[in-house]
Amino acid sequence: MGAKADPVVLAQRLVLRRAPDGRLCMRIYLGRSKVTGRAVRPQLSFPAGTPMEEAVPAARRWAVRQYAAWGLGASSNVGELMDVWLDLMRKQGAKRSTLDAYGVCCGHAAPLRAMDIGDVRPVDVRALLADMTGRGYARRTVQLERSVLGRFWREMRELGVTDGDPVSGARLPPEAGAGVPKALDRAQAMALEEALAEDAFHDVGSVRGAQLRELAFGSWLALKTGLRVGEVCALRRADYDELPGPTLRVRGTVDKHGERHPTTKGGRPRSVALSEPVAGRVREHMAWSGDEYGGGPSSPLVTLGRGFVRPTTLSRWLKRRARELGLPPWVHFHTLRHTHATLLVASGVDPKTVSERLGHADVATTLRYYGHVMPGRDAEAASRFDEIMGDGGVR
Repeated sequence: MGAKADPVVLAQRLVLRRAPDGRLCMRIYLGRSKVTGRAVRPQLSFPAGTPMEEAVPAARRWAVRQYAAWGLGASSNVGELMDVWLDLMRKQGAKRSTLDAYGVCCGHAAPLRAMDIGDVRPVDVRALLADMTGRGYARRTVQLERSVLGRFWREMRELGVTDGDPVSGARLPPEAGAGVPKALDRAQAMALEEALAEDAFHDVGSVRGAQLRELAFGSWLALKTGLRVGEVCALRRADYDELPGPTLRVRGTVDKHGERHPTTKGGRPRSVALSEPVAGRVREHMAWSGDEYGGGPSSPLVTLGRGFVRPTTLSRWLKRRARELGLPPWVHFHTLRHTHATLLVASGVDPKTVSERLGHADVATTLRYYGHVMPGRDAEAASRFDEIMGDGGVR
């Protein structure tokens, strides 16, 4: 271990060195033994001649297991084990977004966190997933919860903490109204629209305030038009047109990396009509944004001053804003599109018009998603036919 030849630093305090006899060695410090009070420093070595590129990943896995066994062996409580597990993931270099998502999932598992890991049964996991479904969490959120729990228990088994597997036997509960998109009701939609308009059309005195105003405008516009998040981000100032009437020309989309593509999800451009009040607000925003950021006709309609906004940025902001307003936890950016379409169909707008407005490939897609909000149309058709026939043909 005293050799200084070609050391490789794997992470802070993790250094793999080649000893004089050719072996690759690494020693790590875990802490002090509660029994003897002495420092615990396990050592790993590879035979002489082992290639460094082969030893590095194996050494990293060994170190993680040592840290895990040391930290996880102190408790059998699920909550404490989850906290140590997340910390180990952080030390392994997991992405911040992954840690955030896993942390949220571990937070959802509050009923399990209070239990001993050996006491958790499939029925407990099923109850947790059913409770999340009943409270309106999106299907993919419940699926992610089960996936994260599965990984947690799998790694606990690999580390020898438990031999149980309560997740594999816990199936996802059926989703109420599966396949039917969730939308806000009229009162919720009006409250959200009012809040977004207040955010989007007010004076600001800072760069941060200007950026929040842009994000609020993009969300407000999506609710008023039914555009997808990538389509909102791809709009340019030149896409607003007033001839023959105020419209937005939807001619592209922005991907998660912020790159604009000249095609939409539907594969063809479309025009979305705007009411005069909405058009007036768009003109107001364009005037303010032009003064704030400048730019010409090809500049983004929604911008933070650095080109096109990434869809994830807009989606995350809307998700946080919806929670602040007390809206259901399943509300996300695409809910704006579902709400726009649902309220139109429910109010009697024909599905063909709604389909063209949304950019669906055909009207069958629109009917499949939103036909459930057209109750009573068959009875209305029967009455209409009676009107055509005079007395309905009954003699």
